[in-house]
Amino acid sequence: MILITAMIDDEDDRNFMHMVYEINKQLMFSIAFRYTNNREDCEDIVHDAVEKLCGKVEKLKSLQDFALKSYVIRAVFHAKKDRLCLFLIEK
Repeated sequence: MILITAMIDDEDDRNFMHMVYEINKQLMFSIAFRYTNNREDCEDIVHDAVEKLCGKVEKLKSLQDFALKSYVIRAVFHAKKDRLCLFLIEK
């Protein structure tokens, strides 16, 4: 994901986030699809979640696998909530 490359300067952190994204990509999209069937909206939700996760690399590195997966799930949930709020404001 190009976003990760653009947001993170440190190569180790960038590689870590690429790994987190690749491992959890299917999970993130499946969660996003629970809230919308629109592919573009799902991509936006996952993009927003990854953007938030990129700002928390140090925290993510300190988590065990099960906690990291939970953190990723919550990031998608909150990204969905934020996107829904924007949608309602625009109407």
